[in-house]
Amino acid sequence: MNIRFDLSNCTLTTEQQAVVDGLNKFLAWLPDNDDSTVASRLAMEILEAADVAPQRELAEAVGLAQDRSVRVYKERLKEQGLAGLFDRPISGRPAVTTQTSVEKALLQVVWAAVIEEHALSDDGVLAERVNQALHAGLAPEAGQVTASQVETLRLRWGIQRVPLQEALDTASTPATEPAPVQLGRTQVGGAFILAILLVETGWLKLARGLPIASGYAVTATQWLLTAIFSVIFGIQRAFHLDEMCDLGLALVTGRPRPLSHSTFQHIQRAIPEHDAQKFYERSAKGEVKRLEPGPRRISIDGHHLPRYTHLVDLEKGKIGNTGRILEAEELVWAYNLDAHLWLAMRAYQGTNKLSQALVDIVREMLKHRGPSQDLLRLFFDKGGSCGHVFRDLLQLPTVLFYTFAKRTEENVAEWEQLPTTAFEKKPFTFDKHADLPPDQRPAYRLADTEMTFNVWEDRKLVGSATLRAIVLHDAQGRHPPSGGPWSC
Repeated sequence: MNIRFDLSNCTLTTEQQAVVDGLNKFLAWLPDNDDSTVASRLAMEILEAADVAPQRELAEAVGLAQDRSVRVYKERLKEQGLAGLFDRPISGRPAVTTQTSVEKALLQVVWAAVIEEHALSDDGVLAERVNQALHAGLAPEAGQVTASQVETLRLRWGIQRVPLQEALDTASTPATEPAPVQLGRTQVGGAFILAILLVETGWLKLARGLPIASGYAVTATQWLLTAIFSVIFGIQRAFHLDEMCDLGLALVTGRPRPLSHSTFQHIQRAIPEHDAQKFYERSAKGEVKRLEPGPRRISIDGHHLPRYTHLVDLEKGKIGNTGRILEAEELVWAYNLDAHLWLAMRAYQGTNKLSQALVDIVREMLKHRGPSQDLLRLFFDKGGSCGHVFRDLLQLPTVLFYTFAKRTEENVAEWEQLPTTAFEKKPFTFDKHADLPPDQRPAYRLADTEMTFNVWEDRKLVGSATLRAIVLHDAQGRHPPSGGPWSC
């Protein structure tokens, strides 16, 4: 049987290549008959079960246009046995191109054209001659054969129409020497060093708490390593995994080849929410405990990104760098400015979620730190400048926070009412403006005062929070109607 699997586009291990070679040798022993397609489908499912190559490569090896055909035959094999690999009968009249009389007539016409004319006529001319031959033989298909059907039959038999000049050029082109084979090249060599850090931090031990869906020959550690190193080495989307042929990425994840995107995503979606949350809490606790004793500076900020999908209904929000209103997701992170560590994370739909996550993240860090009384100094932007955030943070004795006040009409009116005596007499200039000419340096005056913010819940005023406020005034600025720009 003239069937052979060519998986040269895949990076195979020695054991996998031995499986492919053995299967090709077995197929060569089989006699040629009408069941050659069934044999190739069975061999394809054997390679699928042995996890030799991605489904897309297996589908291309047997001439299938879509990799989902591999899964279709896999399900039919489970439900119907070997009978599921045979083509099912199609209702309706048989196609003209499948009739034996039409095939015989076409072959006779082609042979006659080659012998008499030394060339293969146009498909339209061949169709006329085939219809004439069928009419002479009183075949019911006479007059039904078209030029496109002749092309289909011709290509099925491998009869190609090659121009003479192209054939001569191909014959005269000297054969190029094959390029030397290079072994041991990989783009992810540094991943093996980073994997040692994962062992030291205990992340790989935490992977045992992630359950893996049944039916996959993948461990939780392999899936977690794929998720981590895919991000590190620039694989931006899960479906890009199908294009990865780097054996180094496969080996660092503990596999003979990289995971396909379908397997990776199916396993991810099958992880229960409770187990995913438990894994996050254990990993976050370990990161916080790594901090040395003493006061810590923590930056809390939100990062949102538009998500283009029709599968999930997401909230819309304003994208800061473009100003467009799009469906988006936001991650709120806590980052240690001294140790350069990511400590905690929250995920939300939409944008402007910093005020919702800030207090929750701070309480989580305090819980993981234990009874330590060392100060946490928090830094966040105007997205967290809300009365209910200030009220909740003031109730945490070991937390100090620094943020910008929003430039609302009420706040600006309060700043403008400050008396002159509230400001320091001598103005100052920031270091970043020190190199400017004296007449161009912005001069600021500082007032150390207090501000009271209202606390709203469900659109109801429920209290207030009073904070120390540092007010800066640039009298030289020109932002009417006030005498100059204010910041707090």
